[in-house]
Amino acid sequence: METLNLELILTSIAFPGLIVTGIWLRRKGRPYNTILFTAHKLITIGIIILLWLTFRKIGNLHAGTEKGLIMALISGILFLVSFVSGAMQSFEKQSPWFIGIIHKIIPYFLIVSLIITFNILLK
Repeated sequence: METLNLELILTSIAFPGLIVTGIWLRRKGRPYNTILFTAHKLITIGIIILLWLTFRKIGNLHAGTEKGLIMALISGILFLVSFVSGAMQSFEKQSPWFIGIIHKIIPYFLIVSLIITFNILLK
């Protein structure tokens, strides 16, 4: 359980870093700063790994929790949408206008979804 708390703390620290680097990238505009862009992507990969490890451990502790499984699935889908929309924005060719809006809005839904998921699974 101690490593689970550490993973949750690391994820909680990484999310604001992800949002800050994303806002910074958006304000700097194209072409994206290579170091900042790389940091943003590495933080994303780190969060994916931490969330996967966390959900796996929680799932082993609370196997059969239907609400938790559904919320984890919703969180995963939201993270995937956020990741794909971010990847589409990083292409040379300009992405459609709605992709930018999706990429700005989805992280907030993802954070709420993760809070609900962890709340359900850690009870």
